[in-house]
Amino acid sequence: MTTAALFTLKKKRTATQCSALRCLDPACDYAPPGEPWQLPEDVPLCNKHLGQVLTHLESGAPEQPSTALAVVVEQVPILADVQVPATWVQRASEVLVEIQQSEQEAVDTVAALAGVEVQNHAELVQVNDYLRDAKTRRNRIKAIEAEVLDPLKQILKRIGELTAPAKKAWELAEGTLRGIVTQAALAEAERNRQLAEQAAAAHAAGEDAATVVGRMTTSTDLQGTTVTFVWAAVVDDVSQLPEVYVERRPNVQKLKEYAASFQGREPAPLPGVSFIKDAPLRVRGK
Repeated sequence: MTTAALFTLKKKRTATQCSALRCLDPACDYAPPGEPWQLPEDVPLCNKHLGQVLTHLESGAPEQPSTALAVVVEQVPILADVQVPATWVQRASEVLVEIQQSEQEAVDTVAALAGVEVQNHAELVQVNDYLRDAKTRRNRIKAIEAEVLDPLKQILKRIGELTAPAKKAWELAEGTLRGIVTQAALAEAERNRQLAEQAAAAHAAGEDAATVVGRMTTSTDLQGTTVTFVWAAVVDDVSQLPEVYVERRPNVQKLKEYAASFQGREPAPLPGVSFIKDAPLRVRGK
């Protein structure tokens, strides 16, 4: 049995209080063995968390190393160089259960913090301890998630390497053909324009313009391809553009550098800018 499907325990535990992390309820009379956490001693728990442990122990199936993903990879010779742990499926199941069950603890923590205001330094120390614990939990989720995702990423990477040359070659072929069709459509449009002028001139001279009109063609009859003629804007000199066609955007990086140059002092005012004091944190997990 593993800890994947169970809650995390406090590092410092007492016989009178529940050992589940952040739980302040008193421990009940029965303390289950610490086997699910790979601990030699019994673990004091409240009634709620004891029920979770008993449910976990009753529903837990014997761990059978699964080779499902590894077998799939082995059956595709071209992926033979990708290493997949034989126990990947079992571990993926454990990781997903642990991460999903930790969500409720996070939700409960956020709910418990509603309206909390630090009144003194001792409370600040306690809240900071909770902050570091939250950071640790989030780091663990990232770590065990990566443990499960890495083999999949290796497979995707290898498949990508194998398919990239073909995709690139066909993209080049498509791009080349697009260019040919586009140039042909533009040439056709210009030819039609000239024929239209000739037809108009023939009509004005009292001649039969039907022969000239009959020489006109259209690219709209291409099966599966739609040709639309548009005018693309090419900016030759941005300084001559009317203001309505120019975007002004703040250089956020430059503003950060400007504020940082005052080394903690309030920055000198800048037109159109307000400086708000903040206190970003660098938090290390436990």
